[in-house]
Amino acid sequence: MKTTQSPLFILFTIHLLLPLLKAQDPNPPILDPEIDLCLSFFNNLTTSSPSDPNVSPQIRNFLQLSGHNLNDLGDYPTCKSLPDQKYSLMTLTVRPGRAFSFGICGPQYCNMSQLQANSEAITQLITKETGQNVQSYKIAFVDPEAKKPDNGFWLYFTSAIFVALIGFALTGTVLANKKASKEDHQKADKESQLQKLLQCFDLKRNLKEIFHKEENPNHDQNINVLNGLRTFAFFSVVYGHVFMDTINRIKNFSYIPIYLKSAWLLTVFGALYAVDTFFYIGGFLTGFLMLSKLRKMPMNRSNYFQILFHRWVRLWPAYLIAILFYWKISVRIGSGPLWNNYIEIAENCSWASWISLLFLDNLIIGQSPCFGWGWYLACDFQIFLVLPLVCWTYIRNKKQGKIAILALFLISQTASYLYSIKTGVYFFPEAVFNESDMIAYMMSAYPSPIVRMSTCLVGLWLGFLFKEYKEGQKNFFSWLKERNCPGLISFVLGAALLAFVMFYPRTLQNGEKWSPLFSMTWNTFGKIFWVLGLFLLTAPCLVGNLKPVRWVLGSYLFNLVTKVSYGGYLLHMVFLKMTVYSSNEFFILSQAEETMLALFIFVLACGGSVVLQVLVEKPIINMENVMLNTRKDKKETKPLLEK
Repeated sequence: MKTTQSPLFILFTIHLLLPLLKAQDPNPPILDPEIDLCLSFFNNLTTSSPSDPNVSPQIRNFLQLSGHNLNDLGDYPTCKSLPDQKYSLMTLTVRPGRAFSFGICGPQYCNMSQLQANSEAITQLITKETGQNVQSYKIAFVDPEAKKPDNGFWLYFTSAIFVALIGFALTGTVLANKKASKEDHQKADKESQLQKLLQCFDLKRNLKEIFHKEENPNHDQNINVLNGLRTFAFFSVVYGHVFMDTINRIKNFSYIPIYLKSAWLLTVFGALYAVDTFFYIGGFLTGFLMLSKLRKMPMNRSNYFQILFHRWVRLWPAYLIAILFYWKISVRIGSGPLWNNYIEIAENCSWASWISLLFLDNLIIGQSPCFGWGWYLACDFQIFLVLPLVCWTYIRNKKQGKIAILALFLISQTASYLYSIKTGVYFFPEAVFNESDMIAYMMSAYPSPIVRMSTCLVGLWLGFLFKEYKEGQKNFFSWLKERNCPGLISFVLGAALLAFVMFYPRTLQNGEKWSPLFSMTWNTFGKIFWVLGLFLLTAPCLVGNLKPVRWVLGSYLFNLVTKVSYGGYLLHMVFLKMTVYSSNEFFILSQAEETMLALFIFVLACGGSVVLQVLVEKPIINMENVMLNTRKDKKETKPLLEK
């Protein structure tokens, strides 16, 4: 008898067999034995002790060579040297902009994803080790060796430029020595233009110009007191950047609240006024030196662009070399558990370097992610666009010139006040306690040429007065010259005003609350009081009084630092970042350690600037002179304007 099966029975049978069919996967997943090893390792880790003689070598290495506290990077060199161990950096993010680091020396077979999968066991160990509950922090693991510098066209371009500069320097030195020899001295007139340009790279000549004390009879030696101000301002900038770059990379982070309440912190924030010092000195020297120059030059488009070209030539070539060195050379010099972060930061130049080189970073993005401290150069160049026009106006009609200076000054101060309202930052040091306010201020008001122009204009006007005093006109400077007592009073008042501006915010640290009106007024006029204090401090020295002070501020050492201050400013952050990110351990927050680190970076930046001057800055200035000289006048002439 033939039986038939209903479709319902067939479907029911398939439904019962389907799970069995799925279980018989023809290509079953192959389990990685290292996953089981890594899981087993962390399961045994929490119950192990390095003193236990039966503990495995890998667990002992983990417990001994990993960090023992937050912001403890462990023993990176030793862990890296062990063949069966792998160093990893653990980041514990509390909130955006605030994170801790922890070095881990784990087994070689545990990769980053496996560490992430076992992060709970690791955080339990950290909580047990440090006594701090880190379970709620966002955890991430990074392999410091995974990130490598990018190779490509810009690396070869940078290498070619550096090789060319060294070749030009060696060739120029040989040609200059040959010219100086007695046998070839009579052939000097037959030099080609190319030979003259190559001799601009003469190492001996350029080094002599840096280290040789100037003996120019036409140079007013009293004005050298500004070299002391520039040196202290430069060191203050370095010190401030050391604090800002190390504050999130310290071991004794529990000391931060105490440090933020110390009076010493106010000297750190003196770096904020150091930039205003640079603008004031720049404006003063422009007013003093440019006034006589522009009297001989009619106000027209050709002369205006000639002045701007000279300024561009003084700034841009060294700026380019510094960016290329930072972007492509420095990333190949260091190493360490944090070095991959340095490489990532420097790689921002791959898309942002053109913004910096066009002097537009402060207008487009506040501070460039490529060369963030270059905002000062952009701001300086943008302000300089206006100064020749103001000088010509002052030469043609003093009254109109004063009105122009006053109008620009009021615009600048009004903009500064409005920025304080917009960003909600009443006085900048308060922003340390509010990170969003600090970022808003740093990206808007801090690098703005309109806000920064006021201190430069004060210096410009005082430079005009000093030049007129030197030409015999009666003004405040002549009054100081004729009397010794007012000069001493001016010096004391200047020092008192500087101390007041720097240390009066101590009241904020002691718990006093400033009203919004007072805070905004201080934020707007504090920098003006600062540069007026600088003027009162140095005015007696400029007219030849207060010889001891004039001798100190105008000393050879400060004169030497001033010569290399531009290149030093370009390079100081490169060397600081290299030092911070190549360190195998975090720093100790203390006045002594930060001062020593700042001095180290300061000296290193000055030394690097000497190399930059010899290979780039001095040759460019010399070539500008050669191009401006005629064949009839073989004597080298100075550039149109001094920087």
